[in-house]
Amino acid sequence: MKASLAPGSRAMTDLLARADLLPSLEEIGFATLGYGCTSCVGNSGELTTAAEDLLARHPGMTGAAVLSGNRNFANRIHVKVSANYLASPPLVVAAALAGSVALDLSSDVLGVDMQGREVRLADIWPAPGDAEAILAASKDWPDPAAGLFVDRRWSELPAHRGQRFAWDESSLTIRGPPLSTRLPPGPSCHYAMLLCCCGWETVSRPITSP
Repeated sequence: MKASLAPGSRAMTDLLARADLLPSLEEIGFATLGYGCTSCVGNSGELTTAAEDLLARHPGMTGAAVLSGNRNFANRIHVKVSANYLASPPLVVAAALAGSVALDLSSDVLGVDMQGREVRLADIWPAPGDAEAILAASKDWPDPAAGLFVDRRWSELPAHRGQRFAWDESSLTIRGPPLSTRLPPGPSCHYAMLLCCCGWETVSRPITSP
């Protein structure tokens, strides 16, 4: 089993640290490895050696992942992981502790504690009001992003000012979409044709967008 933590921003890492939750997450493998769409675009790195060997020895076995992102297409997390399930962050942690998706997280045993006692989801689920108390306390914490962009070189970078983005036709990375300039003027579009009709289970937006 491999775990990874990729918050949406450094503010979330700061929140977890101030709430004293980050050390516990790191202890069970959820150390911050990046931000944004790190995991859901396959940038969380290779699988563990044990997982690689297991899948190699059993060609019929399906690699699975549980994630709190919004993309669960086959092979999106990793080329060898084709079954991906979306869940809330606490359930992702619960699945990681269990080390399997072939169980009922709401009632089955996730593992055993230091004393050998069985641990279920109800034993580790936050009590009512715990999350609300942390969020209420966070309102008084200083903004973690306040000092991120104080570097003089960052402030002196040239930036276009205006209501619309200044497209650079010579750019090799960001260019204006040609669709808006090729369409004939008018409120409606005529003679539009279907380019591709694909099954949702096997084709994702990143595949079709190029």
